[in-house]
Amino acid sequence: MSAPRINRRAILAGAGATLFGTAFAARGANAALDIDAGDAGEAIVILQDNRHALPDAMRQLAGSKARLIGLEPDPVRQWRGEAAALLARRSTRLLGITRWPEFLMVRGLAEESGRRVRYQRFDAANGAMVWLIA
Repeated sequence: MSAPRINRRAILAGAGATLFGTAFAARGANAALDIDAGDAGEAIVILQDNRHALPDAMRQLAGSKARLIGLEPDPVRQWRGEAAALLARRSTRLLGITRWPEFLMVRGLAEESGRRVRYQRFDAANGAMVWLIA
């Protein structure tokens, strides 16, 4: 009888989800995620598709240290428009709740400035992706 194969992707995804969930559930969610809007040049932006409600943890963060921006119908135009200086900056941390196609567009745009997806999950209650890009 052979040992079961370890699926590295499943382990990493589970670890990331656990860390993200634990960090947001903890009282000091901002410190646990290393998100501090007080750092020079750093900003926290929450991109919200207005068709989806913000999860509680994001709503609390939006009320304290993050800037909430509604996602426009054309994310690429939004990214390159008035909000370009904030959204395209490498030090800006992006949190969001969007549909899958918009998530893919934002992910690609963020990769242009060297940022990567740190967390992503499908929220079945909202029918949307919840993600962190830093």
